[in-house]
Order: sequence, then C-alpha cells, then structure tokens
Amino acid sequence: MIYGILAFITGIVLVFTTTFNSKIGTLKSVSVSAFINFLIGLFTAGIVMLLFYETINVQITSGDWFIFTGGFIAVFIVMISNYVIANIGVFFATLLSVAGQLIMGTLIDWIRSGVYPIWPTVGGILIVLGLLYIHQVEKKENEKGATNG
Repeated sequence: MIYGILAFITGIVLVFTTTFNSKIGTLKSVSVSAFINFLIGLFTAGIVMLLFYETINVQITSGDWFIFTGGFIAVFIVMISNYVIANIGVFFATLLSVAGQLIMGTLIDWIRSGVYPIWPTVGGILIVLGLLYIHQVEKKENEKGATNG
C-alpha cells in the first residue's frame, strides 16, 4: 500500500517538476533548464546523503560502466520534456509519457519473465487512442471557432 501511495505522489511531483522545467526552458533555454534541474538535484542529493548515511563508500569497477547511464539518459529526458511540454501541453505530454512507460515496462517484464503481460499493453493502446480522439475533437472545435469567429 505504501509503495502505491509513494508512486502516486511521485507522479504528482513529476508533473509539477516537468511543468516548472518547461517554463524555465521557455524563458531561458532547454539546456539551461536541464542544468538548473540537475545542479539543484545534485545539491539536494548531497544533503540527503549527508543526513541519512554515516559514510559514503562507493566503489566503481570497470565492469560497472552502466551505472552512469541513468544520469545520462535523465538529462535527455528532462530536455525532451521541456521542449515537448512547451509545444503540446502538460496533459498530452503526461499521458503520452505514461503510455510510453506502460509499453516499455511491458516489454521489460516480457523479456525478464518470458510471459507477455497483455493488459498493460491494452491500457497503453487505450491511452493513445483516447489522446488521438481528444486531439481530433479539439482540432474540430478550433476549426469551427476559427470559421465562426
């Protein structure tokens, strides 16, 4: 139960942070927004590490190169989100992001377990179809408003 609540809170915070980052990206630039985001994240992570860990003992071997890919990918995620949200809005960007996570999560579960989980795929497809429908309705309303106004 607690993990579900934490995941829900993470989703809420994620929408706020991407919205704020997008605003900074619009005012300054996408790269400045990503830099500010990760600089503050580094500072915050440092404080958390100092408060909750007695010692920081990190040993990296040559076979552990992949541990750096998370940060590298995260920079691109922030930069892409900043650009996308400014162009399509928070609602569509969030739902398309969730659909992408469902599809990728389904593929990873399939690879790891060997069993294809069909329902997350159906959910992702329904989200995308719903977004396409909403987009078409809004497009027709905008065209109608343009011809009437």
